[in-house]
Amino acid sequence: MNIDTAKKSLRNIAKKRPSVIGKAIDVLYQEYGSYNTIAQQTLVSRKVLSKRHRIFHLPKGIQWKVDEGHIKVGQACYISRLKDENDQRLLAFVIVEEKLSAKECEDVVSATLKQNRSLKEVLSTLTGVRFDKTYPLLLPIGFDLHLAISQNAWDKKQNWGDLCYRFIRQGLNRYSRSSTLAKGLTAKLEKVKSKKISTGMVSQYKL
Repeated sequence: MNIDTAKKSLRNIAKKRPSVIGKAIDVLYQEYGSYNTIAQQTLVSRKVLSKRHRIFHLPKGIQWKVDEGHIKVGQACYISRLKDENDQRLLAFVIVEEKLSAKECEDVVSATLKQNRSLKEVLSTLTGVRFDKTYPLLLPIGFDLHLAISQNAWDKKQNWGDLCYRFIRQGLNRYSRSSTLAKGLTAKLEKVKSKKISTGMVSQYKL
């Protein structure tokens, strides 16, 4: 994106995808180095430029959810106030899964930053989110694939759910070579396994 295209992208912001707006601001910021200068050039307020630029620096997956409308721009602004990427991803996930409001996001972020508490603790206290829940894994698959997985599980003398759990773990192991987040997820799965939860709970999961 060149300078002229970036300036044009900041016209009618309400009709543009947040990621496009963020990219345009980033291009202009690299050119001018000041939100004040960009504001003069585009007639977009410095405050809006700054907030949208912070959203642009969120992890790509979160930006995608913002573009898709699952996370509102206002909520994304609160996410961007968190410095730790894992916290950003956690709050974004909870927003989508638990349908947090913008006000709840504001309260959670403010409490996390001001009270020096962990994000999980704040989320649990202020919103009632539980982190000890188990979630069934539901995927639409055909009979042939269901049969193949079942046969593989039988050959290994494993329950269907336990084999699927192992497949997930193997996939994370491959992905973790280039992803810090996946390494963390893999570690958590291993922790669950070590507590022998997989046999009691994961085997109840269905695909």
